[in-house]
Amino acid sequence: MDKRLETIANMLPKGKIVADIGTDHGYLPIFLMQKKWAKKVYACDNKQGPLNQAIEHIQKEGLEESIIPLLSDGFQKVPLDANCAVLAGMGYFTARDILLEAKERLSDFDYLLVQINQDVPKLRELISEEGWRILDEEIAYDNHKYYICIGFTSQKGPKLKEEEILLGPSLIDKKSLLFKEYCRYQWEKLDGILKKQKDPIKQKETKQLMKSYEKYKK
Repeated sequence: MDKRLETIANMLPKGKIVADIGTDHGYLPIFLMQKKWAKKVYACDNKQGPLNQAIEHIQKEGLEESIIPLLSDGFQKVPLDANCAVLAGMGYFTARDILLEAKERLSDFDYLLVQINQDVPKLRELISEEGWRILDEEIAYDNHKYYICIGFTSQKGPKLKEEEILLGPSLIDKKSLLFKEYCRYQWEKLDGILKKQKDPIKQKETKQLMKSYEKYKK
């Protein structure tokens, strides 16, 4: 179990019926059932190839009764008893489309967790614009990469400020050591970009972003 999936698992409320959307190899459902953190898991994928791999791994661990594989495009075939959902390891636009297509169903879920590999501020902006509520955020550092996991609900939430969209309201509140390291990493990356920029407008935008990260870096 890599640190990213372990962080996702630790964020999920215990005892739920989980829909893992885009399950790929089925590692998260297997981990959840081995640790007895979930009542049942639906391992969902929209491609038969990855789903077959998940089925193979599920059978190898003898978890066929508690992990149900589903060929499903997003939430389309997720049974109504699921009350927790995970979308992990995909791009922002894929996650956005899945969430918006299932918008009418999201109130059925007590907890939604999304981990995308890029464009995390866009995800927070979507959550804010839709009026949803962020419940928790965590950072995982695995294989020299930072992964941000966002737990939220479709219940009414506050409009996020610009800095909260960039950095995350929960992460700002907790100010963990890993969050500070992440802010330093982003600040240094932007500093390298700034040195190569010639356009004054882009320079100004980059400096503004750097100011936000500078407040929280180690």
